[in-house]
Amino acid sequence: MAFLWLLSCFAFIGASYGCGSPAISPVVTGYARIVNGEEAVPGSWPWQVSLQSDSGWHFCGGSLINDNWVVTAAHCGVSTADFVIVGAHDKSSKMELSQKSMSIAKLHLRSMQLHLRFMQLHLRFMQLHLRFMQRHLQSMQLHLRFMQLHLRFMQLHLRFMQPHLRFMQPHLRFMQPHLRFMQPHLRFMQLLGCDPGV
Repeated sequence: MAFLWLLSCFAFIGASYGCGSPAISPVVTGYARIVNGEEAVPGSWPWQVSLQSDSGWHFCGGSLINDNWVVTAAHCGVSTADFVIVGAHDKSSKMELSQKSMSIAKLHLRSMQLHLRFMQLHLRFMQLHLRFMQRHLQSMQLHLRFMQLHLRFMQLHLRFMQPHLRFMQPHLRFMQPHLRFMQPHLRFMQLLGCDPGV
């Protein structure tokens, strides 16, 4: 992140002194200029380079940030066996006088390696989190299934108890007068000192 900030500062300072302002003005129409876009005016993007293998195969692009350094994407997988082609307009042609091939002496990948390691750890964490969520979901599904079975059991139990309760209601109504009749008898037995339970 600090590297990108520093690069932005250099770009801002350079723009103040003409850096980033080519001698040949580019023609830009719309957004059709990145991939499979329109042909550029020769020399209008002088900082654009072609990264090629030793067989001449173009596999990535890059941008000059000074006389000795090129910045490119980490996924390009550049090695010191590859070449930087500057001044090219037609990457398939080797006859352009403006083309110059330069070997790669040094690669600065440390920050990208750390970023890649962080992304790998983040991906691993996300995989573990996903696995945990899947198991949690399975547990919740089992719990829901258990609750459904329990509710079904309670419904069956209530259905079974309803006839029993209807049967008990007359019996309870019959027992109430009998209990009222027994209460004076029990109090009389207590006054006599008799234990009704004996």
